Amino acid sequence: MDAITLKPYQQKTKEETITRLLRGEQALIGYEMGLGKTFTSLSVGLELLESNRIARIMVCAPASLLPNWVESAERVGVCICTHSYDCRTPPIIDEDYLIILDESQCIKNRQSARWKRLRPALLKTSFRILLSGTPMPNKPVELFTQLQLLGMKHSWTYFTTRFCDGHYSFIWVGGRRKKIWDTSGASHIDELKCLLWERGVTFLSKEEVMTDLPPLKHYVHWVPRTSKGRKRQRGSVIEYATTLVVERIANAHVWAKVVELCKAEPRTIIFAKHVEIANHLETITCAAHIETTTITGASDVKRRQGMLNTAARLGHVAICSVGAVSTGFNATQFTQLVFVESSWSAGDRMQCEARIHRIGQTHECSAHYVFMKGTIDDRLWKTLLRKGTTISNVHAR
Repeated sequence: MDAITLKPYQQKTKEETITRLLRGEQALIGYEMGLGKTFTSLSVGLELLESNRIARIMVCAPASLLPNWVESAERVGVCICTHSYDCRTPPIIDEDYLIILDESQCIKNRQSARWKRLRPALLKTSFRILLSGTPMPNKPVELFTQLQLLGMKHSWTYFTTRFCDGHYSFIWVGGRRKKIWDTSGASHIDELKCLLWERGVTFLSKEEVMTDLPPLKHYVHWVPRTSKGRKRQRGSVIEYATTLVVERIANAHVWAKVVELCKAEPRTIIFAKHVEIANHLETITCAAHIETTTITGASDVKRRQGMLNTAARLGHVAICSVGAVSTGFNATQFTQLVFVESSWSAGDRMQCEARIHRIGQTHECSAHYVFMKGTIDDRLWKTLLRKGTTISNVHAR
């Protein structure tokens, strides 16, 4: 691995991972975003290739990240094949392949077509490395499928009862009560942490290995609501949140704060969830004479990293959708994030913040959340903080 020199913590993880793979076990590298999961896993693959332990390396990842993997593999000097999680056909895998599953939280839903399509193929080889800065974006149930790939034998019922406080409850669907198996909780966290350690999960935070990384400061700006809006009815949280898009667009206080923040610090990425909000951001910033580059789900996946780089070089504010740019991209040229909307996923929030707060960042960073008082934003922020606490407890050593 001539082009890249591994840091001591990466070298240690590499050696531990190779040892596990040669014992017929698997591993999940759970470094926080920006600590070098890509090159650590590629170095594992390179050594296994050179010792003829494997025949090929296949990387499975979201389509938007595959160009980055090809570029990284070229730097290391290793040949890889790639497969998008959303490809309609499963990958062709032999037992002597090393499979690297980047952003493995993308296969957290055991009922999804993606998981059902990928699982049989992935189990054909015992050489599996999972990578994720947020393997549990919100709650322990999201670890079940990943732990299955790591060799866990617990059944769904046992796992959710033991670690997710699984129980029957009722929800309202179409005006009727429906009985469901509720797996939204967390229980026996210390035992879960032992299970993760036994199955080869390595968590590592930036604070543990990057003492010279500049701080990331958080600010929450509560602006007044300009309309009373519609009272939320029971069981219609998602519908209610969607109706707030129109109200948010009409709220001049939101956009005044966004413009103020962007003019104070041009090296800014603005995150939104809805395309209507992103479109309105273009209108608002144009009227304020702020040059912007917009990256959404409609942007070419192969060009997104280049678009970020170009925006930074030209001094543009980047308007990004959470889904398009939250994972896998390096944006250390920027120093400020502004969220005019936020996902309900604590993992999404962590991923977005890690675009700028990672290896290579030399300036103090800030993350600003612009919320409307008296709306579902209140509940959203409290939920994110609660989920963040659960994630921290699971990750803690």
